[in-house]
Amino acid sequence: MVRILIVVALFGAAGVAANAVEIAPGHTTDIGLDVGYIDVSGYPSWTDGSVGKLRYSDDGFVLNRAFVDYRGRWADSLHAHVVLEGYDDDIGSAIDFTQAYLEWRPVPRSATRYRLKLGAFYPRISLENVDASWSSPYAASSSAINTWIAEEIRTFGAELSISRRPATLGGLHAFSADVAAFRGNDPAGALLAWKGW
Repeated sequence: MVRILIVVALFGAAGVAANAVEIAPGHTTDIGLDVGYIDVSGYPSWTDGSVGKLRYSDDGFVLNRAFVDYRGRWADSLHAHVVLEGYDDDIGSAIDFTQAYLEWRPVPRSATRYRLKLGAFYPRISLENVDASWSSPYAASSSAINTWIAEEIRTFGAELSISRRPATLGGLHAFSADVAAFRGNDPAGALLAWKGW
């Protein structure tokens, strides 16, 4: 499979996919577009019901992904994050929200800090997908484990995080604990059984 990303040639000069745009003080929006040319040369695709690992079964230009990633501070301790994504592949076209949550971070009054998230979001376990719209700045596509996390482990619910930087350790090291209540992740692990790693 040959994949050529032309997003840099088309939009790099205008900076559309490169940097966040501040639309108002405390409110930023990232816009990204991933267009590619696919040459699968007859390899089977799992989207056609085959056992192949490829996403596409036809050659040509495709819209791999487009996104709008909004982050805003609505109050000193209340933040919002909304990600709208669109794609077009052999399964069909879709536009949907991948993340939409409110985050409350009260002003700390001690060495202990609290954070509460409510909505739809990915768990904080990826060191790879740290860019806008849960993208990776290190590779053109996500690793197998991050693709699986994105498809099956996204949380709909609430997450409470408590962290502390003990003064006895010079404030250099932090300890944290996360507790979550969520719904809708019953089939987690099904894609591994259906498609393999």
